[in-house]
This record gives sequence, C-alpha cells and structure tokens, in this order.
Amino acid sequence: MTIKDFYTAVAAEADNDTQKIGAAEVSRVLSVAFGILVKHDAVTVTGLIAKARENAAKKNAQAEK
Repeated sequence: MTIKDFYTAVAAEADNDTQKIGAAEVSRVLSVAFGILVKHDAVTVTGLIAKARENAAKKNAQAEK
C-alpha cells in the first residue's frame, strides 16, 4: 500500500451520507498529524498509535454486532 492508497482508503471510509471527504483533504489533515508526531520520540508515537488501533478495534467490534 502506498501513502496515496492509504489516503484514498481513509477518504472512502470517512465519507458518509452527509459529508464527502476527498483524498486531498485527508492528505492535508494527515500531513499535519504526521508533522505533530515527528516532534515526539518513537516510544510516545508508538504508544499513541497502539492506543488508536485499540480504539479502532473496539469500534469495529461494536459495529460488527
């Protein structure tokens, strides 16, 4: 998966009936997010990503019920 593929996938998942989000908007927002992450050490970033993945897994599990 390329970063462009990632942005496109995020945009597709973020779209809903009331709001359409394009890959360009996702790219802009995630670029800012990655810019913030780069200011922190790897342990902190890894912890943040792990927590975000945990939250996403819980959300996905609830949606599958």
